[in-house]
Amino acid sequence: MAKFNPFQLGRIVHPGMFAGRGGELNELEKVLLQTKNGNPMHFAIHGERGIGKSSLLRFYHWVAEGKVVLSDSPSYRFVVVTIELEPTNTYQDIVRKVGSELCRVVAGHEKAKEMIKQGWEFMKRWEVPGVKYDHAAPQSSPSPHELIEELTDSTVHAMDRLASDIDGFLITIDEADKPPSDANLGEFCKIFTERLSKRNCDRVAIGLSGLPPLFRRLRESHESSPGFSKRCLLVRYCAMTA
Repeated sequence: MAKFNPFQLGRIVHPGMFAGRGGELNELEKVLLQTKNGNPMHFAIHGERGIGKSSLLRFYHWVAEGKVVLSDSPSYRFVVVTIELEPTNTYQDIVRKVGSELCRVVAGHEKAKEMIKQGWEFMKRWEVPGVKYDHAAPQSSPSPHELIEELTDSTVHAMDRLASDIDGFLITIDEADKPPSDANLGEFCKIFTERLSKRNCDRVAIGLSGLPPLFRRLRESHESSPGFSKRCLLVRYCAMTA
């Protein structure tokens, strides 16, 4: 018998649509619990187009932010940084998108607002519309290596200042299968997580969402990216059968 699929392209559904999805949500909650306690986990959601991956990701954001509390689970206080990739995005675009959105989200945190007024160095690194600070942004065009170093520094500094008020950062990348292999998404995930680890910044989780070709793109993007993939919780999202 045919089953009704409530998910539509470009439309995010409300939380009630996830009744019966306890298995997927419980698996994803492991990422939050482990990351909150300093053992960061990462995840990847993959499935066919229109099946509800973006809606699941949005619901997961609400759980991470404490807006939705799952049964028998604690309430979380993660700062959620979410971006969406395009087919034309390069490696530099990916790093800049994460950095700019991190800056924008942190700028809205109450504890950070006073620091911004004082010319917080963190804010100088990324151009964010609507965010004002005392110093002009750098005019030079940094190399990919410099960009990832700046993103690592920004993440570590933001965590240091907000650590007592939050459980961690959750960085989610939707439509992660869209950029070509030479955008090196796999390399970005691998290098970024490794550098955070070396700086003892251990409450940052990365989540990817995309079509089934996502893992092939990760493998093609960098010879060592499967190492990151092996550390990911894999969630295959498909239509409900009952």
